[in-house]
Amino acid sequence: MAPLNAPVMDGTLATRISDQLQALGVRTTSPTEGNPSTLTATATGAQPPAQLVVELRSQNSPVLPAQVARWRADAVDRQIMVAQWHITPARGAQYRAMGLPYIDAAGNCSLEAPGVHLLVEGRQPVHRAAGEARPSRAFGRSGLKVLFVLLTQRPLLAAPLRQISHQAQVSLGTAQAVLSDLVEEGHVRDRPDGRQLTDPSRLSEQWVAAYHQRLAPTLASETWYGAGPDRWLALLKEHDPEAALSGEAALAAFSTHGVPDLDIRPVSTLLYGDPPWHQLKVLGQLRRHGSGSPVTLRERFWRTDTADDHRLTVPDLLVYADLAASPDDRWQRAAGALWEASDDLRHLR
Repeated sequence: MAPLNAPVMDGTLATRISDQLQALGVRTTSPTEGNPSTLTATATGAQPPAQLVVELRSQNSPVLPAQVARWRADAVDRQIMVAQWHITPARGAQYRAMGLPYIDAAGNCSLEAPGVHLLVEGRQPVHRAAGEARPSRAFGRSGLKVLFVLLTQRPLLAAPLRQISHQAQVSLGTAQAVLSDLVEEGHVRDRPDGRQLTDPSRLSEQWVAAYHQRLAPTLASETWYGAGPDRWLALLKEHDPEAALSGEAALAAFSTHGVPDLDIRPVSTLLYGDPPWHQLKVLGQLRRHGSGSPVTLRERFWRTDTADDHRLTVPDLLVYADLAASPDDRWQRAAGALWEASDDLRHLR
């Protein structure tokens, strides 16, 4: 990954996590300049000593299975442990089900290694320092819209603020505040030749995790029943109703993306468009109840440039996010395959 200027919050989180691990008999080293968002650690009580990579995540968004798989692919000889400010018992149970060791700033943790069995729950969350009380505007509802267009529409990095705010459907002041936080937190560098993402891979991971926690639940959404995924592909090609596929249904349109055939048949459809979706409801002969395939209509939260106006699918980052959030591990594997194969995501890897 590219060097990242660590946000102050990450530095303090690193100190808290390091102290908690040391108290548990796990030796740590400080974050390096080249990758300040991780700690390296050694569980000396394990036989042989277990080597850990501790992923520091200042944002408390949940880690998704597809992200865990990517971390493991990058650190095949070491265990991955996630560190956050607070991990609830419910989220801890989710992480344990994924086989993901974890620890938070209060010392709640889980770690399994030969000769080491750690499980601590029930400790109250710690309070952050006063200077860190304000959460990042980049990972709030509006900030996630700005982040999305910056990650998926690369020319916007060099564009005026007014164009960024237009594409993200936010106010000019919001776009300016979000970019200010991204620069302050080290995610974006202002250079003489334009803005630059310092670590697009990590930033996209954080966007994916935060999207389903903070932005997706606020979007208008309705579930109906009618035409199946294959039929929707034909309908969009024929009628161009200004909507686009995501999730499992989008994979049917990816024959030119180089995504491997995973031999998985989509059974539901997710469409992003502009409410109240009258044309989509008529085209798909949608009904509130009865027979047919489930169809979720979700509010689009970005504007597309001219080149993308007639895409059958949403940007690949959003397809990846919707697949990775699925409880079905088959679609989580499909998310991983898309991440590796997609040309649209190449600049984020």
